[in-house]
Amino acid sequence: MNRLERRKCDICGKLIQPFGYMKLSDGNMCTDCAKLLSPMLKNRQGADVDYIKRHVEYRKENEKKLKQFNPVTRYGYDKKIYIDSKMFAFLVTNKLEKDIAAGNPDIIPLVQVKSCETEIREHTPKGVSEDDVSKDVSLYDFIVTVKLESEWFDEIVVSLNGERIRGRDNRIYKKCESDAKQLKDTLMPDQSFSASIPERKSHNVYRL
Repeated sequence: MNRLERRKCDICGKLIQPFGYMKLSDGNMCTDCAKLLSPMLKNRQGADVDYIKRHVEYRKENEKKLKQFNPVTRYGYDKKIYIDSKMFAFLVTNKLEKDIAAGNPDIIPLVQVKSCETEIREHTPKGVSEDDVSKDVSLYDFIVTVKLESEWFDEIVVSLNGERIRGRDNRIYKKCESDAKQLKDTLMPDQSFSASIPERKSHNVYRL
């Protein structure tokens, strides 16, 4: 086939311009169809036409279900985790509740959650002086990693705080610490999580 010859999208059937497509293992996908895919989709590289077609149909159904999604609980600042207790599902988005459907965020049934791990990552600023040794000048991230049993997704990783938190003695640190524990209990209700959240030093130095 000539490189400049127009190809057909194997997902929607429309003709696509030269170079305006993505290669699948057994076909082609136009950029418009590519925009319908979830940003969290696993096995994107090397996917076949059938896999992508089924995922696009799932995304269309997900968009319809968002109209019934009614969150009763929210965790996080920048990226937010919304829980719908009646639908028994959650989603992750950086939108406020009034704009929750924007971008078609994936609704994840809680039954698909295999594990939920939370940790506090401590970052040491560069050039800490001797006068600051006795002070808590570190920066902190509260990271939640949710492993999933899903055809489309393997895991979701969310920073509850957004911007890194300076020191432990402030409102945002305490709120994220509480949210991390409650979120773990919510996503994994059949397990007990009385232990404290693990904390570790980051290998990446945060440079001010």
